[in-house]
Amino acid sequence: MLRRLFALTLLLLAPTLAWAALGEGEFRDRTLGVRLTLLEGWSATTQTGYPSLLLVMAAPTREATISLSAGWLAHGVSIADHVGDSLKGLRAVGLQVISSTRTSIAGRPIWEVVARGRGDVELRQVYLVQGSRVFILSLAGARAVATRYVQDLQQAALLLAIE
Repeated sequence: MLRRLFALTLLLLAPTLAWAALGEGEFRDRTLGVRLTLLEGWSATTQTGYPSLLLVMAAPTREATISLSAGWLAHGVSIADHVGDSLKGLRAVGLQVISSTRTSIAGRPIWEVVARGRGDVELRQVYLVQGSRVFILSLAGARAVATRYVQDLQQAALLLAIE
């Protein structure tokens, strides 16, 4: 959980990251069995400094980021419990959880979380599970900006392939 909290801090500091184009417009981690086609016009880096934070993409204007992080469900822990623990972590760093909803995108089951912090910061997350692997796509930016990029977050969830 602490890694996710550090990752949130990293997202808020995104302008300081070194952005680079990834080859073929695709991110792939063969060890975790995950692949993500990068969003058109977004720049990306894998140089995050956190092992569980695999990728950070920045909007063309650099005013919002979408990150991909990975984790594992502990034995006997459901995704609902995992999300619940994550919500506690978000609250612990001063974010107000606005919603946490189990839903689907194109028939794929997901959890959606919306949280807000001081200074008009908004965090939107999509949790996807495959077996015991959990992948989290997180959109961070000012509230109005995050609202503009919700479709990009949903597109990233559709483009995420878990093998």
